[in-house]
Amino acid sequence: MEKRNGNFADFDAEDKTIPRGPESWPSEIQQCKVCDNPTRSFCKSCSSAFYCCKDHQKAHWKIHKNECFPIRVVVNDPSFGRLMVASQDLTQGQRILEEVPILITPNTRSENGITCLGCCKKLTLTTAVPCIRCGWPLCGVQCDMESLHTTNECIIFKERAIQSSMGNLGNSYQTLCEIGVLRMLLLIEREPRLWKRLLKLDSFKQTRKQVADKMFNLNSIICFIRQEVSMDIEEDLIDTAFGILRGNAFDTSDYIGFIDCCSDSVRCASVIFPTAILPGINCIPNAYYSIQGRQDGKFKIVCIASVDIANNEPISMSYEDDLTGTFLRRRVKETVFYQNCTCKLCSDPTEYGTYISSLKCTKCKIGYLLASNPLSLEPEWKCNNCKCSITHLKMLDTLQKAKLKLQSCINQTTLEKSLESMRGVTRTLLHENHFLVLQTEIEICRRILAVIGFYEIKNIISDVSRILENLIEISQHLLSVVNVLRPGYNRTRGRLLYCLQFGILVSILNDQTLQEDQPSTESMAITKKMKMEQLGRVQKEAEAILSVEVDESTEEYRMLKTLRGELKLAGKTIHL
Repeated sequence: MEKRNGNFADFDAEDKTIPRGPESWPSEIQQCKVCDNPTRSFCKSCSSAFYCCKDHQKAHWKIHKNECFPIRVVVNDPSFGRLMVASQDLTQGQRILEEVPILITPNTRSENGITCLGCCKKLTLTTAVPCIRCGWPLCGVQCDMESLHTTNECIIFKERAIQSSMGNLGNSYQTLCEIGVLRMLLLIEREPRLWKRLLKLDSFKQTRKQVADKMFNLNSIICFIRQEVSMDIEEDLIDTAFGILRGNAFDTSDYIGFIDCCSDSVRCASVIFPTAILPGINCIPNAYYSIQGRQDGKFKIVCIASVDIANNEPISMSYEDDLTGTFLRRRVKETVFYQNCTCKLCSDPTEYGTYISSLKCTKCKIGYLLASNPLSLEPEWKCNNCKCSITHLKMLDTLQKAKLKLQSCINQTTLEKSLESMRGVTRTLLHENHFLVLQTEIEICRRILAVIGFYEIKNIISDVSRILENLIEISQHLLSVVNVLRPGYNRTRGRLLYCLQFGILVSILNDQTLQEDQPSTESMAITKKMKMEQLGRVQKEAEAILSVEVDESTEEYRMLKTLRGELKLAGKTIHL
């Protein structure tokens, strides 16, 4: 524990407290975690827990050690409100935070169709089972006996005769949001400790007044709570609960599979954590997160440093894996997370030289049409080489045409036709780095892995050599952009590094000249060595990134399991 006058001795319970410099000491007076007395002394590791004396810190350690991480929360940042900030220097790959949610509710954002209110699994009209008490949809007997539904809204729905039409419940963002707000408000009496923790989160009241919400109707939520449910709750408090849910929830269904979509056993929930928040002040994230427990419902978030993070540096995590242009990204941050982002990436018309939003200039053929004001939601687009310009509506029209053509590329009968169609769109409308082209390349990588055999490489045949070349080429191109916009450790780079190593490994195994029973010249030996060194570097980094996934329901976990088998196979099969 640290105190400004330095009179307190260090407390190193289980080596969890780490010496820190005085430059980041909080200046405000806080309450002791044990006795509520005012104090400026605090835990050196996280700077978030305050104590009046060393004895109280020791007494509180059994509780605090589960929430003692090298970050602190800044509540009243003038531009972004609530921020996570590093409380010490963090190294790449270091775990920043691990915590369990304080609220779990059916997903309020993604199109999941009918959702089990008990375990949040996706359902269909044929698999949904009415709750024996209230009639709302569940997945089966287990959730009917004991679940989040039975302990929350079920009794209320039964007593108030609030009916559900399971067919109409599908894709009803409004209905699921109303249930989420209800579960939150039930904590006021049932779990006042958790309710107080929720109230520490930002409800974005002032910002929400400036942004039209096209997904949810707040008046309908208030009517549902006060009239249908008959809860005597002030409208302002309902507004607060809605804002907390709207702006702070993580979606477990954000994990769209790299090859296959989420299975029916995966729970699609909205979860709120006491500390972890999205998306941060910088659109080039310095950290990423993994939500675990999507199969058993025991959710936990693990946050990892993507790069080295300096003491006092704000922590930013991306809310999505796919790469998108600035004008779309800023719109999502404003309408979903209530942030008017003005970070360096959003302010740069070239997007750090990647030009992922820009169009090719159809007049001079060599310039890029850049947003004249990247911070505007509807900027004019001007060529950086000639005087050509187009309106934002014209740009959107061009993107829509290109998007339709790129979607048809994915649906071609062969990979060769898909690639040729994509290159045609790239030559005529877009360019190789445009975010629509990048997203199409990711889809093609998915398709290549599926064609070759994502989990099996023992039966690879020689006629896939060209496909492997495409996989390697596309992966390297995607990584050249991702290394700029998503540097370091993150899920996107981990998946792409997996694709790259897969292509390199299988091409080596398919090359008869590299097998141990083949004669080798000096030049062939050099080629072998270079390929193996490249493979080793890529596999090592891919494993370092993917190893954070310990949840068997995630595709990253399955990738890691396959990758470790391929590491062994490469060592046994290839002779240097």
